[in-house]
Amino acid sequence: MNTPRAASAPHPPAPRLEWRGVAAFGARRIGPEEAQARIRELAARLAPAGPALAIPAEDPAEAMLALFAALAAGRDACVAEARQIERLARGGDAACLEPFADALSRAAGADRGPKANPAPGRLICFSSGVTGAPKAVLRSQASWIASFGAQAPDGAPRAGETVAIVGTPAHSLPLYAAAEALHLGATALFLTGLAPRAQMRAAQDADILWATPTQLRLMAAAGPPAARPRLALSGGAALDAAARAEAARAFPSARLLSFYGAVETSFVAIAGPDDPPEAAGRPFAGVELRLRAEDGALAAPGRPGRVEVRSPYLCEGPALGAPAPERTPDGFVRLPEIGRIDGAGRLILLGRAARMTVIAGRNVHLEEVEAALAALPGVTAAAALALPDPLRGARLAVAVHAPQADDAARAARLEALCRAALGPELSPRRVAVLTSWPMLPAGKTDLERIAQLLGAESRPPARPPRRRARPAAGRA
Repeated sequence: MNTPRAASAPHPPAPRLEWRGVAAFGARRIGPEEAQARIRELAARLAPAGPALAIPAEDPAEAMLALFAALAAGRDACVAEARQIERLARGGDAACLEPFADALSRAAGADRGPKANPAPGRLICFSSGVTGAPKAVLRSQASWIASFGAQAPDGAPRAGETVAIVGTPAHSLPLYAAAEALHLGATALFLTGLAPRAQMRAAQDADILWATPTQLRLMAAAGPPAARPRLALSGGAALDAAARAEAARAFPSARLLSFYGAVETSFVAIAGPDDPPEAAGRPFAGVELRLRAEDGALAAPGRPGRVEVRSPYLCEGPALGAPAPERTPDGFVRLPEIGRIDGAGRLILLGRAARMTVIAGRNVHLEEVEAALAALPGVTAAAALALPDPLRGARLAVAVHAPQADDAARAARLEALCRAALGPELSPRRVAVLTSWPMLPAGKTDLERIAQLLGAESRPPARPPRRRARPAAGRA
């Protein structure tokens, strides 16, 4: 169930998203004149109250137009893929949603007359669901508008520029990028569904690029450099040194910015080209950041702790039956990551609390293992899982993406490099070398699929499982 709107005294009108730019997908372009007319027409047909609206993501340009119309009508709405709706249905939460087309059909022929100016509709945003079912949160339009262009002095798209977006608006990162571009008068160019080589060709005509680190690396390996982009923005995962180097070669004129955030908080920290690769960056403009130690006290300088955030960009609350974000009495949201603050005031992320394991008495963050493997030559992505081990507490199982390791000899050499990079204490029980990489639509690694390929068990097995990875996904 969605968070109800609290009654309040009259106050100045809240900022609303406005369509001032162009949405482009394939050969289709929706400019501001057409968009504004259709938004008015669609909003007039929608009832001003009702369940949250679900908008199909298959055509991103049309999805953005329907989303703006729903928000203008005062309805809460999300852009969603079929797989997201199916997951919600399995949890019993799909009843909270009404398909956008059904809402229009139900209103067909009804003479609603002139509408009073409704309260601004709210966005329902989904996390990527890397470590489980995607979370859904309710977010005001104002919470995003407040951060538009605040990434850096040159971080805002200028009117008339082209912003290339690698991903689907069913996830919060591409949705934010598109909303910002359209509100500020730029062109939101969706590269959804294109192969990396085609995405790289399209980037030749873009001024700004939004992508996850994995998407950047896949694009960089697929085609000649794109000289036009002046800015490349990356989020959703850590941008390691190897990914930075490949992105710098692929986009030689672009300033590379990476940021850390969450669907509940939006932006938290941002790192530039002068920050070390292990840094998530300094707090984003307007963000208060602190770390909470295991004993419940604030972490001492330089010591690790759970990340807590307070800012104007926080979500309003959960949506569609999702659990509420963990909040402190003084208004901070607690995130699942553990980090520390270095001497220059930068946040260094150590990993997620749920992805820390103990191997032979040593605390190991799986994200650090993945970063070490992703830095190996020929590797474009890596994933690590912890398997139960009665003697050591846990043993690693890892997978790496190596597109060129297409024969047994190359795969064997790369497996040996992986074991050498981790050392005897962390030597993995299994290593899978994959020539294709399972990814979620949000551009992040599909850890559930990786677990299937590695034959990972959720309980301690009586003996090491003998299931083999399915060969269709690569070479293991």
